[in-house]
Amino acid sequence: MPKSNQEVESHILKALESLSEQTKPNIAKTAGEFAGPESRLCGGWKGRESLFARQPNGRRLNSAQEKALCEYIDYFDEVGASINRRQIVIAANSILEEAHQDASTPPPQIGDHWLRRFLKRNPQYHVRRRRALDVERATALDEYSENGIQQQDIYNFDETGFQIGVGRDQFIITREPKKKLFNGSITNRESVTVLEAVSADGFTCPPLIILSAKQALLRWFDAIQEDEHITVTDTGYFNDTLAYQWIQLFHKWTIGRTLGPKRLVICDRFGSYLTRQFVHFCEEKNIILFFLLSHTSHILQPLDVGVFSVYKHWHSEAVEAATMSGCRKFSKDEFLHSIGEIRRKTFRPHTIKLGFKLTGLWPIYQFQAYHG
Repeated sequence: MPKSNQEVESHILKALESLSEQTKPNIAKTAGEFAGPESRLCGGWKGRESLFARQPNGRRLNSAQEKALCEYIDYFDEVGASINRRQIVIAANSILEEAHQDASTPPPQIGDHWLRRFLKRNPQYHVRRRRALDVERATALDEYSENGIQQQDIYNFDETGFQIGVGRDQFIITREPKKKLFNGSITNRESVTVLEAVSADGFTCPPLIILSAKQALLRWFDAIQEDEHITVTDTGYFNDTLAYQWIQLFHKWTIGRTLGPKRLVICDRFGSYLTRQFVHFCEEKNIILFFLLSHTSHILQPLDVGVFSVYKHWHSEAVEAATMSGCRKFSKDEFLHSIGEIRRKTFRPHTIKLGFKLTGLWPIYQFQAYHG
């Protein structure tokens, strides 16, 4: 019966110990005495690492990289937002990309069976089904209490989308009881994404406006206000790179008004917030990420509950006003000229505070009522 690798390695270690005590080491004889392969004993005597001590052939991540990945997984366990298989694979590939030095070749990526082998090497991790449970408010209270987080250090950020020139239906007064009525605008269905962040005390961070374009035009920057930011992507949607850039801006905007030792940021589980770079920056800057359960943002996220509906209303009003004044197409330029006034009407401290109150995230006494 062939011995297992563990048994063979045990015999090799005993043989090496015997060789070290011999005046004239005899590898062939010692290998026979301890029933171990002579070639492996010879390699061990020359200093080659044990089979179990050296990295297996074909293993993508080295020990240090795999340790970094484990720390990334552990972080989400600690904040109660364990990540899924796809997010672990993305993180592993990002580690390989960071370490890749040769710009003339694409960075390596992990294989189809890598995750199974990773979990086998790290039995401390278990694949489990996560079930939805409405405990977000109670968990948030624990974060407030344990970290001494103040009202103005509690933030919510999220992105919302607009179809630039599409307004909403309007109620009007008319003598016509049945005739179908339409406005005279030519709708512009181009998409734009705006990233917003607010705090429980009514503070608003500057927006990040993401337009669908290959490159930004100089006149767009002339149209916006000084604290507004524009960027472009092919799709007009948020992505990993923008998320990492934005969290650095968020730190710059809020660090000067921070009262306590940490800031709490409430957000959904969109993948761009879960990259290693994003999470590592938050850890460095004492920013606690609090992730809402999937499919609960419509009842637990202040921006969704109390602010974005108002945002869409004032955008619709701007499109309607432009139409009434003879504008035939509400374009990117018109949107950028209008966004400052739309935001001024939307992001009032009372409206923001109401969003936190309706979700039960602030004031704290609403948590106590929830538990009672």
